[in-house]
Amino acid sequence: MFKKILLATAISTVLATSAMAAPKATAPSLAVINLPYIMSELPQVKVIETAMQKDFAPRQKELEALNKEGQKLAQDLQSGKLKDKAATDAQRRLAQIQSDLNLKARALQEDLRKRQAEEELKINKLIQKAIDDIAKERDIDLVMRGDTVVHIKPEFNISDEVIKRVSKAK
Repeated sequence: MFKKILLATAISTVLATSAMAAPKATAPSLAVINLPYIMSELPQVKVIETAMQKDFAPRQKELEALNKEGQKLAQDLQSGKLKDKAATDAQRRLAQIQSDLNLKARALQEDLRKRQAEEELKINKLIQKAIDDIAKERDIDLVMRGDTVVHIKPEFNISDEVIKRVSKAK
């Protein structure tokens, strides 16, 4: 019996010593970003939105003018003001306006979508660089988007720091 106690004590001493000597595993460090918040706070996004509105305003006004002209013609046709040749000419003009309106509206939407994608790509590259730099500086192992996180301590949210860094970028 004494031998069993001595053996058990020796084994537990070896296990305890080896457990203490083994390097402790550290938990991975993590951070969270709130991308919609970042995008809403970046001054570059506001500048881009203003520039796009300015760039596309003439085309938008042209569409509005065509639409207004088409509505007036449609009202004149429905009211019966126009007779015979004038009514036929107005119908042709209305069809042409509708065709132009559809074509120009589609082209404007495509151009807007293309420009938005280009600008978003530029901003996303700046955001990713800021995240990578912060992660490297703080030795962060994992950065997650905050829209999938239910709760996190504020010190793990690096969104404001990302905003500061991207705001300084050109």
